[in-house]
Amino acid sequence: MTLIALLARNQGGLSDAWSLLLRQAFGVGSYPAALLMIVGGLVLLFWTPLRGRYTLRWQTVVGGELCFFAGLGLLHVMAREPAWELAQSGRYGGYIGWAWWQLLVPLFGEGPSILMLATLTLVGVYLGLGVRWRWLIWRLRHGTAQLGARIRSARTQRQGEPPGLLKLCPPE
Repeated sequence: MTLIALLARNQGGLSDAWSLLLRQAFGVGSYPAALLMIVGGLVLLFWTPLRGRYTLRWQTVVGGELCFFAGLGLLHVMAREPAWELAQSGRYGGYIGWAWWQLLVPLFGEGPSILMLATLTLVGVYLGLGVRWRWLIWRLRHGTAQLGARIRSARTQRQGEPPGLLKLCPPE
């Protein structure tokens, strides 16, 4: 019902009020919040058969929450309109994004606030995915090595041509 209330307009007084509350609280995050409510309801419905098969790590939960809430703040801080008006209209990060804006922008300014919230969002993704530091560093090194190999092969292919000269078509 929550997702229907968010997607459809003029469904009735109660669903309109619920939709407005979610939009004001979460902004664009109201849609993932509604989907999370559906998933949570399905997990509760099928809890007995799922209990032994799946375990949820606390890092995944904390990482998902951090990514979600810092992402709402990041959206709100990056907006070019007045923060309070955006929150009241339920756009960008909603009241949660406005709270991040109130906490960070007056103290640090817009640029450092964006950098802090982007870092928090990436930390949330890191925690949520459960990637180990060693694996992440290995992937970064592997990627830079592949990039270097491609640059080297492109240079060796062009060695037959003098650097910096344009190829001109012969005159007709």
